[in-house]
Amino acid sequence: MIRLRILSGQKAGFDQEYKGFPFSIGRAAKDELRLADAGVWDRHLTIDYQPGEGWFVRRNPKASAMLNHAPLEEARLKAGDELELGAVRIRFSLSESEQRELKGRERLTWAMISIAVAAQVALAIWLA
Repeated sequence: MIRLRILSGQKAGFDQEYKGFPFSIGRAAKDELRLADAGVWDRHLTIDYQPGEGWFVRRNPKASAMLNHAPLEEARLKAGDELELGAVRIRFSLSESEQRELKGRERLTWAMISIAVAAQVALAIWLA
């Protein structure tokens, strides 16, 4: 559902998709994204999804963090946002959506259009 790309720090270049929420980032062994960089606390940030509203990030009250170079406590996330926690910068984005196979629906749609056109031609011939 979301993609996090680490831009700086020991794991710079790391790019991963995450689907389970709430999702924690920090130094603790139980954090889903574990970082050992300077300035990173246990459960430094938590990302959660609220249906119909979107993704929200909340920081540990003892830690400091920035969202797009502004101090962060709690905020709604949007694609392209950058989080800073300690020496680490992370870019938040949405995962690419997986398109389902729609060939059956497409064939049914074309069949219905063909039937409608044939019916109109038959009606035009019958009325002429």
